Amino acid sequence: MTTNESGFFPVGHNILVIPDLKEDVSPGGIVLPEDYVSRNRQVQITGTVVGIGAECWSDKKTRYCNVGDRVMFAKLKGFFVDGDDGIKYRMLQDLDILAVKGVGNE
Repeated sequence: MTTNESGFFPVGHNILVIPDLKEDVSPGGIVLPEDYVSRNRQVQITGTVVGIGAECWSDKKTRYCNVGDRVMFAKLKGFFVDGDDGIKYRMLQDLDILAVKGVGNE
């Protein structure tokens, strides 16, 4: 998913990411408590960029990522927002992006 149907459009140095889902059921079929699932979401570090503020990386020579890129971001950074589409998104600062999947140093 790379379209932004959250209802939120990042401004300034903010980036909207849809984090990879953490399961709320264990591999053995046990339903995990909500507080456990919530804590695991906080330490999730990968996702897909769905929105980028206009001033992201304005103080850098190049952009770090684009909408649709799979990224790794800093653990425990940003905050969660409930999108209009029922999905939990994460709002991050531009410098919280640590890596882009599939992009090598050129």
